[in-house]
Amino acid sequence: MRVALCWPLLLCVPSAVGAQSLEIRTAPSARVYLNEVNRGAGVVDFVVQNVAIVNRGAQRLTLQSVRYEALRRDQVILAQYFPRDLLESIWRFLRGYLDRPGNMTSQASTFLFDSVLTGGVVLAQTTSLESNSAVMLPRRPFVTSMVVPERLRISATAVNDAGSETSASTELALVRHTSPNEYLLPMEGRWYVASSASLQSHHRWRPSSEFALDLTQIGAGGSSYRGAGTSVSDYYAYGSDVLAVAAGRVVAVTADVADNELPKPNEARADFARRVLTPLWERDPTGKLANGNIVVIQHAGGEHSSYAHLRRGSVRVRVGDSVSAGQPIAQIGFSGDGFEPHLHFQITRGPDPHFSPGLPVSFVNIRPIGFSSTIDQEPRRALLTGEFVETVRR
Repeated sequence: MRVALCWPLLLCVPSAVGAQSLEIRTAPSARVYLNEVNRGAGVVDFVVQNVAIVNRGAQRLTLQSVRYEALRRDQVILAQYFPRDLLESIWRFLRGYLDRPGNMTSQASTFLFDSVLTGGVVLAQTTSLESNSAVMLPRRPFVTSMVVPERLRISATAVNDAGSETSASTELALVRHTSPNEYLLPMEGRWYVASSASLQSHHRWRPSSEFALDLTQIGAGGSSYRGAGTSVSDYYAYGSDVLAVAAGRVVAVTADVADNELPKPNEARADFARRVLTPLWERDPTGKLANGNIVVIQHAGGEHSSYAHLRRGSVRVRVGDSVSAGQPIAQIGFSGDGFEPHLHFQITRGPDPHFSPGLPVSFVNIRPIGFSSTIDQEPRRALLTGEFVETVRR
């Protein structure tokens, strides 16, 4: 049996089973970034965001297995194996979710359909793949310690109706990202990391925001707001200056979106999300409504910083402006997708904040606050959900 080898978003070499062609596509790219969870213990994690198993041949193929293998040199460090019955169960659940009205549209930037469903390929109903149909396996997390893998091999097998087998495989590079830029925290003072690249974070499961941060302030009594928190001005973060994290050029600005409504008293987050936030994505799957007011700045090396949910009327820059590191560009507001005023910040490889790959980020002008952080007090590391950091003068 000959094995069909393929690379992301390219056609596989056909196997020996006639005109059949099993293909593996990945998105957003052929590179997966490692996230340093605990430097002392050598723990890293990574997420394979989207894998599509595609039948490009004329005959129906029934998917039999998919295997992920993380390798260092030629040694398998860890693996995940999905036999046919498990694949069928996973795909039945996901296909049902995507069949709900509006979900294919609202989840376009999560599953990156425009990247993996090219060339007339459509989503299959089951793991029996008709010609030009695909099954997707999104959001596969991996955690390893001490021995860090260098690449990930993904393999798939399928059989035709006569029982003849065909296979395909592809490899993704697993890399530690080194930015060409030194970044400053986008605010001054002491800030709470409400969400980061943790596997528990909602950010980690969307390719563009995989390493994004939600930053807010905590005041007296451990709360993010004064009094009852019924007005946006009650929130400590609201109106704080947002600073450019590095020198660059402004490439996108939205400045006229009004503040969103706050959750009603005692309203569950899930209910608020269904009532207010989900419709933002359904009306505009590009994420522009969810951004609210936003500034995007291009930096050296093709990296872009995004600052979202800004206060209407506070944006001080225009497209084409050059900015310096630490320059005030806007204020924190409550526009777009969020439960309360905060700054959503991320670095991406590309200007589109929802369809460009997210990049790990660290800052050169902060120090962790001991009572909230781990024993690792190194400032230039990935920030952890739930810790406080503060800026220092350089």
